Formats: sequence, C-alpha cells, structure tokens
Amino acid sequence: AIQVAGTTGKGSTTVMAEAILRQAGLRTGAFTSPHLQSYRERIAVAGMPVDSVHWTKALNRLLPTLDRMADNTLPGYSLGRAAFLEVLWAMACLIFAERGVQVAVIETGLGGRLDPTSANTASVAVITNVSLDHVERLGHTLEAIAAEKSGLIQHGQLVVTAAAHPALEVIQARCQARQAVCWPVGDGSAVQVVADGPEPEPLFAVRTPLHCHAGLRSGLLGAHQRLNAACAVAAVEALAHRAGLPVDEGSIAAGLAGASIPGRLEVLDRRPQVVLDGAHNEAGATALAQALGSHFAGRRLALLLGILRDKDYVAITRLLAPLAAAIVVSEPPWHDRAGFAEVVATEARRACGQVSVQAVPAVALRQALTLAGPEDLLVVAGSLYLVGAVRDLLCPETAERLDQ
Repeated sequence: AIQVAGTTGKGSTTVMAEAILRQAGLRTGAFTSPHLQSYRERIAVAGMPVDSVHWTKALNRLLPTLDRMADNTLPGYSLGRAAFLEVLWAMACLIFAERGVQVAVIETGLGGRLDPTSANTASVAVITNVSLDHVERLGHTLEAIAAEKSGLIQHGQLVVTAAAHPALEVIQARCQARQAVCWPVGDGSAVQVVADGPEPEPLFAVRTPLHCHAGLRSGLLGAHQRLNAACAVAAVEALAHRAGLPVDEGSIAAGLAGASIPGRLEVLDRRPQVVLDGAHNEAGATALAQALGSHFAGRRLALLLGILRDKDYVAITRLLAPLAAAIVVSEPPWHDRAGFAEVVATEARRACGQVSVQAVPAVALRQALTLAGPEDLLVVAGSLYLVGAVRDLLCPETAERLDQ
C-alpha cells in the first residue's frame, strides 16, 4: 500500500498513483475523502466506486462490532461509538480483501498521527505538503501540523514529501527517528520536476533516485499538479522497487495522462463553461487562482462561492473574489459547519462590486448561470461539499449511476 497525506494535493496524488498502478495491470484499491455525490466514491476497486452490494455487505459485517463499541460492551474497549471515518476505513479494508485488491492507495482523512488510515502496513508514504488548515485540530504552526502529519510514518518506510522548510525538517527528523528513508521533492532534492516542453501543452520529467521519467503529461489541469505527479511517480516507483511490482515507463506515462478527479479543476463543457474546484483552503485557492490565470486568461468570470465556517474564509475570498465580475455566495450543504454565507459575502464585497447571497445551492447555481454569459466562465469553489451539490445538479446522470 501507499498512504498519502498532506494539506493539499493528496486527493490528486492518490488518483494519479492509483491510475499508474492500474495501468500496469494491477488490481487496485483506493480510499479517498471527501465524496462529491455518493459515499461509495470513497472506496474504489479497479478505478470504480464500490457497488452497493459489496458496500452493504461490508457494513452489515461490521454492525455487530460497532454496536458493541457504542455500548462499551466490547472486551478491552471503552471509547464509545466509532467515528465516521473509522467505519469507512474498516469497510474499505474488508472490501479490498474480499475483492482481491493487490495494491491500495490510501488517502489520509485528517492529519496522520491519529487518523484511522494509519493502521495499515504501507511500505511507502507520501506527505504532499504542509500549510495551515484544520488548525483547531492539528495546531497553529507549520511545525505542529507537520508533526501531526508525519505521525503516520512507520518504521522502515520510504517517505516522499514535497513539504518545504520548516515542515520538511520536522518530517525528516521523524524519518530519522523511525529509520525511514526520506525522498524530498523539489529543486536540488532527491525527486525533481523538470520542464520538458513549451506551454500551453507542457511536458515534464520526473527524476527520482532510481530513474528519470521524461515526456510526461498530467491529465489534471494546473501547474501545481506537476508536483503532485512527482509525488505519485516517486511513490509508485519506490513501491514497485520494494515489492517487485511490474510498473514500466509506459504505465507511468499513460497513468498520469489518463488520471482524472472530479471537483479538482474539473471543466464541464457547456455554455457557459463551468470549472469545479474545491479550493477549501489558502493553498488550494492559490492554486486555483494561478490555474485560472494560466488556462483561462482574458475570460470574464462569475464565481459561485461557498466556504464552511471552520475554514480560512478571508484568505480564500481575498484570492478568488478579485478575479470575478460577479459573485454568488451560497452555503455548502453541511449543516453544522454552514451558516456563514453572509460573512463570506461581506468579505467578497471588498474586492467585487456585484455580490449576492443565495443560501440554497440550487438557487445560487441558477442565479450564477444567469450572471455568466455563454462565452464567460463560471467557477464553483470554496468547498468540495458545494462542488458535489452543484455536480449533482449539472451531472444528474452521474448521480443516478452512483445511486444504483
């Protein structure tokens, strides 16, 4: 297995690593979060969300134990009901075993040290990067957050990380303490990303301590995806080397080029064109703003924005609001973390003269579509939960297929 953590990019890295391994002919499993349109998206086998039969079978198998946990009647256990992610992770393990998964790529839910996914035997780990997010749980400094994320590192692992100073030093110290090998990603580091062609169809190369992979192209938009791709390539190569897996150059190139992930700079080809991107923290909003400037320069932009109350709404709004000609602020459909639209709208008005509030996502989407002309761009951002709700409305065929 490969375990993937990080503030941003862990979902993209997970998807790219899984796509490479599947392209190599291996039966893959992927555990990701959050979902956009169906809980079953979180557990995938061979690139497809698990079907409802296997989902229900795994949950039913766990229910007697879960009931005893909730009642504190399980011998040696007294912590009460299991957490949501703990249940999903246990289901994933059962499903992967039952469905004959050979290799799994596991996305950490939150942090690393106390995340349930850290109960695994992954020989390779990835920490994509470290920035300020979930500070109420992980800490208010980069060093504190890095300590939580690096808590997943196990004895003898190989750890790939694109984290920068000062978080990198924390991760390296943890690797040393656990006798783990650390491959930093960056200029002059063990893993490097090198441009290998001109814009706007940029090719790039990834150099690892084992090989140089040239002529690569990411199927995911955004220059930041090169760094995520480097993490994925290095992690897969390390796992293949350690476990003797049959991953060749063609599998790496084809896997990266064919990788896709809904809700991360996802472009829906319609009029107006719609871009869906979670951008739920400062790093994500920065990447989105840069990608919009690179791929959609000169386009008039309308923004449908929704941010949960525990996120850094000021940083996200200040990065995205100045790009928009008109903004509709809505509520991501997560009731106990919503109720923040008016506050977000007040901040957005500092940078944009046309800002309105429509709490219900369906109503907000209708209004945003009227504000964007046929040649304009409508960007939906600020929360993956809002992106999921909009995707339900714009891609109902996908929602129906996932509900079956």
